Amino acid sequence: KDGIYKIKNYNNDKQVFRTRGNSIKSGHTIKLYNSNETKQELWNITYLEDNYYKISSIKNPNIVWTYNNGNIELQRWDNIESQKWKLDNINEYYQINILDTNIEGNFILDEYTDDIIYNGIDISYYQGNIDWNKISNSNVDFVIIRAGYGDNFESQDDKTFINNVIECEKYNISYGVYLYSYAINTEGSDEININSESVSSEIFHIKRLLDYLKDEGYEPNINTQVFYDMEDDSTTYLGKETLTNMADYFCNNIINYGNSCGIYANKNWLTNYLNSNYLSSKYNIWLAEWLDGEINYEDATKLKPTYNLSNYKFWQFSSIGKIDGIEGYVDLDLGYNIFDKL
Repeated sequence: KDGIYKIKNYNNDKQVFRTRGNSIKSGHTIKLYNSNETKQELWNITYLEDNYYKISSIKNPNIVWTYNNGNIELQRWDNIESQKWKLDNINEYYQINILDTNIEGNFILDEYTDDIIYNGIDISYYQGNIDWNKISNSNVDFVIIRAGYGDNFESQDDKTFINNVIECEKYNISYGVYLYSYAINTEGSDEININSESVSSEIFHIKRLLDYLKDEGYEPNINTQVFYDMEDDSTTYLGKETLTNMADYFCNNIINYGNSCGIYANKNWLTNYLNSNYLSSKYNIWLAEWLDGEINYEDATKLKPTYNLSNYKFWQFSSIGKIDGIEGYVDLDLGYNIFDKL
């Protein structure tokens, strides 16, 4: 059945198929290595048709096993014959076949049913020039990229947005995008260079940038493609009902446009300025509540925020993270089963 599996050597179940290191860059070879209990040894197996299967990385569903000159490599899904695998069940083990070639050995498919926690960062112009090769080799699994802020002005596009998207696409790093809001009205002009401080203009802002990405063949690919960042103190006077309606209006419009959408807010906002129970029933929540001091991903996975009024799918747990490839601080995030459908 479709699911997430470890693919083990039947004669030595300590050996599993995985890449070496953390990168899932195209061209990386997949071989049997001793298990290291990381995401690198988990694979999403999906039935196609005619007894063929797709085997994809759980860090990016678009990156799949591809047979190339006798090797199993990671490549982008292109619906070609060298990416369609046969898994033949023979008593206690499976044989793996591709293009009438048998992959030497017998294998166990060990289903993995635990939750998967992903490591993330969120970035903007303030992170400066990022060494994306280092990021791709780090333990960062996903990135959330600032697209811009406020009304539909080109001057309010994040100056590094397009380059950051291109680099994530280049290194097969999964990503979403966010827009920082300072709207004080719901309706306003949808035209560029009209200062309406409205949700309507912010919707057209993010749509314009999403259209640009689509024209270039790019698309955010975590289960919350777009986040609406609500944290500006200048808007809190509007009150919980109005701000909740504005968040609902933004997300509903983005979903109708064909993209999934969620809300970013800190504990104070989710408690006092947004109806978090209502919003979390419709959209994924990205919670900001920072832990004290410098803390790494491994420690954060063992902890929980104090916020507990609603469900959240992402947790920004630090604003003073350090990642190889970024000078200075960066926000650190955890994502929970971030490729599940909404």
